[in-house]
Amino acid sequence: MTRAGQEIERAKIGLVTSAVLIIILVVSSVWFYIRVDSLQRQVDSLQAQVDSLLARVPVFQHMPDATLGQVDPASGTPYTVLGTVKNARIIGVAVKVVYTTAPTVECHIDVDGNNLTASKADMMNNTWYTMILQESYANPVYSTYAGTRTFLLEGRSVSITVEYIGGTGVKDLSARVKYAIIP
Repeated sequence: MTRAGQEIERAKIGLVTSAVLIIILVVSSVWFYIRVDSLQRQVDSLQAQVDSLLARVPVFQHMPDATLGQVDPASGTPYTVLGTVKNARIIGVAVKVVYTTAPTVECHIDVDGNNLTASKADMMNNTWYTMILQESYANPVYSTYAGTRTFLLEGRSVSITVEYIGGTGVKDLSARVKYAIIP
């Protein structure tokens, strides 16, 4: 065989080898595409199932703070801070009073017909006090320390009022309630 014939044979072998490699690459690319497409359809199906399940889960929606700023309040008169709200989570309650002689400040929380009362006789003048629960199912107490719970309490029906008793020269009774509801 001549040298040119050997070169042609080598070229044919190289061409056949290249064609086989190209066919293998095409087949593997098609297989890879089909596999990825199948996996993407599975992911889409699972995501649709998750979205369907999450649509049934109640999620609390934060509401604007309920506030009270009662100027020259009357002793023994309860003032509504948060009217009756359904499916509510109370995140926090804060109260302050401006006075000449310290009154006793009470915050009444009605949760599903149960009344909780936080009462404090020696509040510092013009200082915000937050409400905390020291024990489950006990009346809340006032503190200048905010506590570590993510929320104060929750219920199907919640309302909050504040009032003061005694004291003199009470100029302002303020309260703020942070809360969320399930719409």
